Amino acid sequence: MTAVVSHNGGASDLVLPVLELSSEVTSATEAIIYRHQLTPAWWQVLATVLDTAHTVPDIARRLNRTRQSVQRIADIIVDNEWARWDANPKHRRSQLLASTLSGRQAAAELEGGLQDWADSVGEGLTVAEMDQFRSLLDRILHGSRDYRAHNR
Repeated sequence: MTAVVSHNGGASDLVLPVLELSSEVTSATEAIIYRHQLTPAWWQVLATVLDTAHTVPDIARRLNRTRQSVQRIADIIVDNEWARWDANPKHRRSQLLASTLSGRQAAAELEGGLQDWADSVGEGLTVAEMDQFRSLLDRILHGSRDYRAHNR
């Protein structure tokens, strides 16, 4: 395998800009999310189950969080009626967290604010550039997750 990052800063040439981008995206989206009576953590868990119900352990793995923290958040979003617990035909004790109509409506309202932000950020970028960025980001995420899975 050849080294992808070989500039003066080594791995820092990739890691530091990604961390800066992560921090910026987090700050910008937090401001939008808070306006919709959600927290970023609540939104992450709710967004995970908008289309398909998942178990808490599945959500925790996907979000790289502890099962306990996802369980606390799931209970909160269920209490707020944005999600509900459904029986899991594959596992009696591990229920499925599913979004409710209220949760999908809250997500749709929030999506409008996030879309305004994304449109502003994407001004001046072509569709091809955004597609290339998404593709590259997916490859980096896959590579990182693969690395972590094999180097624990």
